[in-house]
Amino acid sequence: MSVSRKIWDEFRSKLCAVCGSAKPPNNGFCRVCYHSLPKTLRSHMWRRFGDGYEEAHEAARQWLLTKKAA
Repeated sequence: MSVSRKIWDEFRSKLCAVCGSAKPPNNGFCRVCYHSLPKTLRSHMWRRFGDGYEEAHEAARQWLLTKKAA
């Protein structure tokens, strides 16, 4: 499975890929995870697929996983 497909599946899912909480489909993360991101990463999450969203999602996901592990 390609990275873009994995990100698309996470985007369409009803569960947050970071914490497993419920989220609306077509949102990158649940409300708690999204609002815990720094403002810069949050703003990048509004990019379109194929125009930087995939990179923004991965950067945000890594930031959240690092924070969660700490």
